Amino acid sequence: MSAERPRILVVEDNDINRRLFSSLLREKGYIVLEAADGEEAIEVVQRESPSLVLLDITLPKVSGLDVLKICRGRGLLDNAKVYALTASDSDDIFDAGFDGIIRKPVKVLDFLKTVERNLTAI
Repeated sequence: MSAERPRILVVEDNDINRRLFSSLLREKGYIVLEAADGEEAIEVVQRESPSLVLLDITLPKVSGLDVLKICRGRGLLDNAKVYALTASDSDDIFDAGFDGIIRKPVKVLDFLKTVERNLTAI
């Protein structure tokens, strides 16, 4: 009996970064979902119920902070971890309810370790 592979949503408006993060995760065997803006992120969360969301803070249409607030408010992320993808050092990120932060520029090994550690905790 095999467990279902974790679904990870990468929300990043920078195409190069989104493709890089997604490629790294797919190489590790994860199911990767993508969104390029906040509205798309909310739609994907509603439709796909990801296990982990890697959420850029500065997004077109709906900010990452608002995506988190909307999705948590609707109970859409009750069984998921949400990490901010950001270069910001703002305390607002933890105050907003993120489970953690992945700092940009991303260090590949640290990025993958953070993802793996959080998926084994779910």
